[in-house]
Amino acid sequence: TIYKYNYNFIINCHGYISNNDFEKDGNIVFQQHISNIINILYNIKKNCRTTLINLGSSHEYMVKETKISEEDGINPISFYGCCKGFLSTLPKFFNESKSNIKLIHLRLFQIYGEGQSEPRLIPYLIKFKINKKKVYLNSAFSKRDFLHIDDFVDLIGKIVFSKDKSKLDIFNVGSGNIHRIVDIDNKLNELFSKKLA
Repeated sequence: TIYKYNYNFIINCHGYISNNDFEKDGNIVFQQHISNIINILYNIKKNCRTTLINLGSSHEYMVKETKISEEDGINPISFYGCCKGFLSTLPKFFNESKSNIKLIHLRLFQIYGEGQSEPRLIPYLIKFKINKKKVYLNSAFSKRDFLHIDDFVDLIGKIVFSKDKSKLDIFNVGSGNIHRIVDIDNKLNELFSKKLA
């Protein structure tokens, strides 16, 4: 139904996140990422100038303890990361063709904020601290780059209102600051102890 209209922008936020083995979730991950984006591109009206902003993932990269460099290249750590990595090759194909469709691929790192579902790290920690339950951390000393959802929304606004989108293809989207999971847990302990004092 939506494709009968012309759009200046389409933001593709759709997709199932899973780090399970290919045999367990491969089909649903493929359908919701690869198949979904092909469906969008196929149905966008070809006579209108549309910018498609697609959300990728830091899972397109290998696991590293230091900041990721583009010189490292992508080396997905899961089938989910593989699908997202495939999507990141599309902007080069479309943006260098004569198509009216412009693709921008955003590789998101750890987005967090209000309304996030509990299986994610920060909502999990907060819920267990509110209920005064013991927290179990896997890979407590691993490092993550966290970005608040409000900052991500601000970035979308800057992209939409950018006057020169010809230079926009692929972005890594994070805060640029790396934090250990155990340090986030300790910080929340500190904040909750102050609140209860």
